[in-house]
Amino acid sequence: MMRRLALAALAATLSACLLFTSLDDTTGGAEPSPDGGTGDAEGGSPDASSAVDGNTNDVTPPVDGGRFCSGDAGFFCADFDDPPIDKGWTGLSTGVGTLSLDKNALVADVPITTDYQAGSFLFEKMNKTFSVLSCSFDFGRDVIGEHQTSFIELHVATADQLYDAILYTAPVEGRLLVYTYPGDGGNGDATQTNAAVAFPAGESHRITLEVNGTQARAFVDGQLTASLPHNVPLAPIQTTLRFGEPQIDGANATAWKLRMDNLRCDLTP
Repeated sequence: MMRRLALAALAATLSACLLFTSLDDTTGGAEPSPDGGTGDAEGGSPDASSAVDGNTNDVTPPVDGGRFCSGDAGFFCADFDDPPIDKGWTGLSTGVGTLSLDKNALVADVPITTDYQAGSFLFEKMNKTFSVLSCSFDFGRDVIGEHQTSFIELHVATADQLYDAILYTAPVEGRLLVYTYPGDGGNGDATQTNAAVAFPAGESHRITLEVNGTQARAFVDGQLTASLPHNVPLAPIQTTLRFGEPQIDGANATAWKLRMDNLRCDLTP
């Protein structure tokens, strides 16, 4: 709760100078509430990577049903070709909204909301140390909503500190947010910057979210679009990938529909 309040206060301060209208209840590293999940109480884990330049994951995805994960699948892979929806994942955490499989892709339906909500998401715990961890996937917006929602998060724990790298999309822009906080649960610090992940409806692009020893970076079709330092020098010991609609900021007078496919995570030790 303290972390949520701390991030809320910081977001309110940032909102005057940033284009996003609100990050007021974004929790960054807050774990899902105990009543918000159908599987394990989702925690953390590390594993995935791209090269430092972010380009090793620029795999050209096959057509739907092409079995993206049947060949070199990286450290973790999900092509969403077969049910159940959480096949191969550590678990599924349910909140507002729904996740479903449609035309060999994952579809996140983000509902109309009036305030911050925890959404539904798949999670994968990865418990290896790394120098670079990245996850790449196809991303598009079938229906563009009213406010903003995160669609991928990497929660990285070290022996003494934690940091979150989070990508949001909003109607006309996107955002990379890094939230750093101490391992004892005390107040944290958040920074954010523009990221070009607000595509026209119906377009699909290859997104990569990468974390390394000094920073978080976001790529679109292999090109760097955003980077932020995380200021956590210690080696990762546990990371959790959250994928779907983890956090939904309020005032969604119009619902979202996001489409994601062919997820591949790579890890460099």
